[in-house]
Amino acid sequence: MKSEKAHLPRLSPGILSRRIQAALSLIAALCISGTALSGCGSGFNYGIAAQLYSPASTVRVNDTVQLETNAQLTGSPVVFSVNGVPGGNAQWGTVDSKGLYTAPAIVPTPSNAVTITATAPAFPDATPGTVTLNVWNPIPVVASATR
Repeated sequence: MKSEKAHLPRLSPGILSRRIQAALSLIAALCISGTALSGCGSGFNYGIAAQLYSPASTVRVNDTVQLETNAQLTGSPVVFSVNGVPGGNAQWGTVDSKGLYTAPAIVPTPSNAVTITATAPAFPDATPGTVTLNVWNPIPVVASATR
């Protein structure tokens, strides 16, 4: 019996070299696009210098909600406004420099929704962060009931 050898096509060094170059180029392109998509190595994204988060979407009159920002990441102070009023007012509620929002004493009209905006003055081209909260009446308390 003859031993049979597997017949593999022979590649010339030029073809092999071009295939290796193409594979390496593909790997490099994937690494670069992966880095760009993940944000790694691209520096700070100034478009999000004043992100704003709220643990709730509703708040009762006179209650407070502690808002969170990414100010610690940017190292920049954040300026808050409520419905366009810096720091807010009695009609819309107020927000202090640490992001503590205090709802107004009565539900705002004509809409009970208030929009709180956070801007980072150190990054004037950044998009402001916004949160919308709905201000609700207090929970009714029934003192007594009669039949």
